[in-house]
Amino acid sequence: MNVVVRWLEPFRKVARTPAVKRMLLRTPILKNYLDPEPNYHEGSVLSNRLGLQVWRTLEHRLYRAFRQHEPPAALKEQAEMLDRDGLLIWPNFLDDADFAKVRGEYEHLMADVPLKTLREFPGGRLRQASPRLNKQQEAACPTATRCLKENRAILDLAATALKSTFSRLPTMSFYRLRLVEPESYDNDIENILHSDLHRPTIKAFFYLHDVEDGAFVFAKGTHRVTLARLRYEYEMACREAKKRRGDQIAAELLEKRGEFYRNIISPRARQEMQVVEQPVPARANTLVMANTMGFHRRGAFTQPGSERRSILVNFRVMERERFSIL
Repeated sequence: MNVVVRWLEPFRKVARTPAVKRMLLRTPILKNYLDPEPNYHEGSVLSNRLGLQVWRTLEHRLYRAFRQHEPPAALKEQAEMLDRDGLLIWPNFLDDADFAKVRGEYEHLMADVPLKTLREFPGGRLRQASPRLNKQQEAACPTATRCLKENRAILDLAATALKSTFSRLPTMSFYRLRLVEPESYDNDIENILHSDLHRPTIKAFFYLHDVEDGAFVFAKGTHRVTLARLRYEYEMACREAKKRRGDQIAAELLEKRGEFYRNIISPRARQEMQVVEQPVPARANTLVMANTMGFHRRGAFTQPGSERRSILVNFRVMERERFSIL
């Protein structure tokens, strides 16, 4: 493998020059292989009508069909659950001493992070603080880094689910969400049921306190590539391309948050893929790992003034290294 990497290095240098990089990334098929973090949907209406998104989905499925990555024996049960359901719930993940330290580090760092409106939405019901920790912040949170970002069980389970090995660690973000204006408009785009990608991708959520109103909602089994899922990917990719082009989309296939509209799963696709939403119980010191190729959403806030505090370990940036030369 090192020989291949050295052989490719001259091509990588050329591909990284601004002019060549722009040219390469204008081609959807090449972008799928060359970009470290390609978008869920790429390409024009025509290219997606010709099956671009179906190919992108099948390519990943075929690649993983020929790879094996066995979990350690001690994690076999958890790995099988994550593979079967796309979801793993691990209560009492840390011992009491480590959990207290992680929560203390979280509170200390987040004390200086202000709550802001979500994304580009002015006002709205929710406020959020969600810093992705840099190296200096991680050094100030050694227990959280050791117990979550560098946790061997989390890394092994993610590697097994993705059938891959990692040359670097995932990112870690601290999350704080609060319902501040219950009577205002819904500004949470993440509470609309969706899939993150057309390929497997792993997120691990660690909860620092009990959440009574369902912090996370997941449809088990919807991470699998089936004929129904391929039909959904084709339909949604065409719709997304039309939306980018400025075409009008049927109102029943859109959901609005502020001034932003999101394409949603059609009733037919829901039925064909057997999408059944299930709230995930989130108690303090619970780890939830999810393959967010499966359909999921953030649970709605129901109690005025309610707040959610969690830590996200995200493997998204690690999953394209085998292709990327940019």
